[in-house]
Amino acid sequence: MKKPLILLLKIAVSGGLIAFLVTQMDLAAVRGALAAVTPFSVIACIGLLFAQMFLLTLRWTILMRAAGADIGYWAALRILFAAMFFTQALPSSIGGDAVRIYMVHRRGLPLGQASSTVLLDRAAGLTSLIVMMALFGHIVFARLPGDSGPWLQLLPVAALLAIGAGFWLLPRIARLLAVYRWGARLANPLGLIGQLARDIRLAVPVFAISFSVHASTALAVWILAGDLAPGITYFTVLAFLPPAILLMVLPITIAGWGVREGVLVTLFTLTGYGGAEGLIVSLLWGVTTLLAVVPAGLVWLVTRDQGEGLPPTTSNPA
Repeated sequence: MKKPLILLLKIAVSGGLIAFLVTQMDLAAVRGALAAVTPFSVIACIGLLFAQMFLLTLRWTILMRAAGADIGYWAALRILFAAMFFTQALPSSIGGDAVRIYMVHRRGLPLGQASSTVLLDRAAGLTSLIVMMALFGHIVFARLPGDSGPWLQLLPVAALLAIGAGFWLLPRIARLLAVYRWGARLANPLGLIGQLARDIRLAVPVFAISFSVHASTALAVWILAGDLAPGITYFTVLAFLPPAILLMVLPITIAGWGVREGVLVTLFTLTGYGGAEGLIVSLLWGVTTLLAVVPAGLVWLVTRDQGEGLPPTTSNPA
């Protein structure tokens, strides 16, 4: 009963946030912004968001091979398609990371090894977002009211230092946990994550792919924004995305709906564009993401095999 209640609360939060934003808008401006969007922009955005799933699969397979767990690119792609579908297209408490871990485990990987590669894949994506905030955040922070901008620019740098220290300490934490019976199951995954994170030869391609994924997302959103705010630059959108995506990760809404809209409305307003434009861009970003993952889910349904079942419960082992 608890999990359905949490799901309903998330749906309510997403719907409530979007409804609140709409009530604050000039509806004529919202209709005008929506009418300015061209079919080409929507189609191009869907294509870019669908194509980046192939890059995400490449990053994950590189990490799995480094961990000695190569299941093949095509099998990993199908599993990622399923994970993206459950994350974005269904209001389910089955998380995308849980789907990946479970399906890879069903293919014979130890649970700790499967969890390690998925968690490290997630960490690579989040760390690269923070790096982008450190590089391009000044575009957003400079527009904040008062004197808070310069201080906020230090937050990404502090976060990167904390992440680096965490990766450096993981092997030591793993050795301490291995002494205790209750910590033995955590020791191996943590040790593997720490070992892979410190491998420079692995980090270069993984982060190159991560930046490419974020750059393609920014390109997709920039194409949508270009119809409504022709003067907006690609680098401005590139600066918008990290805080938006990082806040979307918070488990308080369904796939970030509502949080994403609030962040983009705020950022568009700060940069001199209307909140209506930010709202429409954000909603279209969410809709095109859904339209990109639906065919991915269909591919998985048609091509899946017995080794790609779903978790038997709605718990998230990630």
